[in-house]
Amino acid sequence: MKKNILIALFLLLIVEQLVAKDDFIELYNAYTNGTRLIIKGRVIDKEDKKTTKSKIYSAFFNDEKKEVNVYLEFNKEHFVVKSNNEAYFTFDVKPKHKLHKGQKILLKTNDETSLQTIEPFFPSLKEHIGVISDVDDTVVVSDVTHKAKLIYNTFFKNYKERKIVKEVEQKIKTILKNNKLQEETAMFFISGSPHQLNNNIKNFLDYHNFQKRAVLTKIIHGEGKDSLHASIAYKYDKIVRLLKMYPRIKWVLFGDSGEKDAEIYLKVLKNYPQHIKEIYIRDVENKKVNKMQNKLKAFVSDGCSYFPDGSLKNDTEWLDCCVEHDKSYWKGGTKQERQKADKSLQACVEKVGFPKIAKMMYFGVRVGGSAKYDTSYKWGYGWTINRFNEPLNEEELRMVQRRGKL
Repeated sequence: MKKNILIALFLLLIVEQLVAKDDFIELYNAYTNGTRLIIKGRVIDKEDKKTTKSKIYSAFFNDEKKEVNVYLEFNKEHFVVKSNNEAYFTFDVKPKHKLHKGQKILLKTNDETSLQTIEPFFPSLKEHIGVISDVDDTVVVSDVTHKAKLIYNTFFKNYKERKIVKEVEQKIKTILKNNKLQEETAMFFISGSPHQLNNNIKNFLDYHNFQKRAVLTKIIHGEGKDSLHASIAYKYDKIVRLLKMYPRIKWVLFGDSGEKDAEIYLKVLKNYPQHIKEIYIRDVENKKVNKMQNKLKAFVSDGCSYFPDGSLKNDTEWLDCCVEHDKSYWKGGTKQERQKADKSLQACVEKVGFPKIAKMMYFGVRVGGSAKYDTSYKWGYGWTINRFNEPLNEEELRMVQRRGKL
């Protein structure tokens, strides 16, 4: 009898060991534009998913499954990658056949217990307003600038206990609702938090009834890890990838003053201004959410820029024409206003007796003065945020008048 019990216990132990070796794919994000598919995740021990631990920090102590083949299947296409030395994996693929909305994708390892059917986030490709937002101290109160509070909020509060930033929540939901699309609108959260907190962020957003979205987090250890210190490059690169994947979407960016969101977003705006509609920054000290406003710098003129200011006899012969032209370029405005300013420059130089020079200057400013160029003399160069060819609104006109240059 004792022998039978020992045999049974031994067999049970073997079974438990076998179960403990089952693979589980922990999915962090999956999103697509139909021609490019990005999926990130990690292969861990399935037994870890059965744990009754409720503390968030338990997510940092999963038993990872290193160097395991992960397979991706859809549209009769097959892709495979290997999990790295910390069990993370990334698919960034361009399938032969476009994905369609509602596309089901199979994800698995050699162990069939890991099989998952997923549906990647596929926002509308139509023109609409999308949202890209930071997480900590932007939509959820984390107190990033106070390290003790940050640790307490992150590791000792569950997603139901965390406080939401109501003003940001309402703005995001209103922006997306106003699109009035039948399809899913674009919403992405880019966090500096590690992948291990991904599920907690998702749970928080679900709890507060945010629509379907993708949450992008950091790999903080192992091969290919994201730098903990290069926060500007990390977030900037993620945003630029989204701008390129969804080129018809105009984005509203949300961030906070606790880290470097304003600096990152201004860099994005400078390099991809046609994609950015608005930027909102939450001040972590006074708790207010402010739209990042454009400012008009004091008027300066470099004369005729890289063209001579006058003739050999008089080296300032048409300088006044260039300064007057710069006043128009300083404040900027519409394409029509720019053309009018350029025509005025030509007429002014002709008036002082140099019609051929006037024609050359006109063509020069038409080619080199566009607002899309990052130059000190471009159309609208007086503004801190590139306005391109938009008409000045009433507040901007008042700013110009206050400078006394109209």
